[in-house]
Amino acid sequence: DRIEELTKALKSTAISENKFHQQNMDALRKSYDKYESRLSKLIDAKVDSSITSEEYDKKVNEYKSEQNEILGQMQAHSDADKDFYLTANKVFSLAQRAAEIFDSSEVHEKRQLLSFVVQNCRLSGQKLSFDLREPFNLIVQTMDQPIGLAGSDSNRQPTGYM
Repeated sequence: DRIEELTKALKSTAISENKFHQQNMDALRKSYDKYESRLSKLIDAKVDSSITSEEYDKKVNEYKSEQNEILGQMQAHSDADKDFYLTANKVFSLAQRAAEIFDSSEVHEKRQLLSFVVQNCRLSGQKLSFDLREPFNLIVQTMDQPIGLAGSDSNRQPTGYM
């Protein structure tokens, strides 16, 4: 029942994530272009002999270093954006088919599936307790909330019992 609701929440989150990603990329591109413009002006200043070779070299290195830093940030944002979509797809695909996959799996495959979802399993008498791995812990946190949105206590690690 929660899959449809979580899918809607994922779509909403994806729209927000896409907007956040685009805003950050635009800001980084603007910053990169600012240094590109400075480099162009620097070349003009060098050609006009209004700065020395040493000043020119120092500023070129400074501006290029800033541009490289910005390119690194842009790559990190792109990687995070890609990871978001890949992870979301895997989580919801698994969530939709979890029972089917588990039922049709061999024992060692069931063990792998469980270790993907849970961690820190503890057995006390006949009571099994465990912690859910991310992002499954976040899904459980949304169960009592409208539209699958995590509450302010989103850092809490839910514990499961069987």
